[in-house]
Amino acid sequence: MPKRHSDSIEVDVAGATHTGRVRKTNEDSFLTLHLPGSADALLAVADGVGGRKAGDIASEMAVKTLLRARLMHARQCRDADSYGLKMREAIQSANHFLFKLNHQFGNPQFATGTTLTVLVLMNSGGLVFNVGDSRCYRLRRNRLEALTHDDTWAQKLADQKKLSCADVSHHPLSNTLYRCIGSAPSVDTSMKRVNCNPRDRFLVATDGIWKVLSPDQIQLVLGDSGNAQEAVGHLILAALREGARDNLAACVAFLA
Repeated sequence: MPKRHSDSIEVDVAGATHTGRVRKTNEDSFLTLHLPGSADALLAVADGVGGRKAGDIASEMAVKTLLRARLMHARQCRDADSYGLKMREAIQSANHFLFKLNHQFGNPQFATGTTLTVLVLMNSGGLVFNVGDSRCYRLRRNRLEALTHDDTWAQKLADQKKLSCADVSHHPLSNTLYRCIGSAPSVDTSMKRVNCNPRDRFLVATDGIWKVLSPDQIQLVLGDSGNAQEAVGHLILAALREGARDNLAACVAFLA
């Protein structure tokens, strides 16, 4: 049964991951969480940095850190400010663990890490946290909006007006992150407040989803699906039909 999000909004949440059609291991992880007696929901995806050692461990550890933090502070965080502080502390904790792990492996340079994108739904609205190039979208009145900003060098060049937005996806640095969890002693986590209305639909997804499905395709799946579980299944299937060379992870929240 969907959980009450406020006096007039219910939340239906689902998530899934898939190895994809090419890779033998899955470095994507996800988390969907409802607490008994709580109106809150948490959705998160993490993508272990491709081609690095233990990317699957990095992504799994990141979402488990969020889970522990949410369970520990569930009754303490009843407003956006306190929740935002605790989530950022949890993300820093994950970053510290991975950075320390890299050095214990004897690698003077960054060896393993992960992206992390988190959507928190509360009575007072929503919070989106992001490190890396996984994404969060909101569908409202048939309009799909990206709520996150990619932490890639190509996107940074576009932000600095050194590259056109149209060329970002084709640039050699489009897959190279300048910020992820585990690459430095501390990590700067972006946080965005979002409002939530009845009939809003949210997607949190790794790049295995959004790089193969166009915004129009994502909008169509979210808009036509009857519930969150159906939407997640259709997104995974649609990405697989497109070839899905990368791992896939998607979490969806339907507000009613």
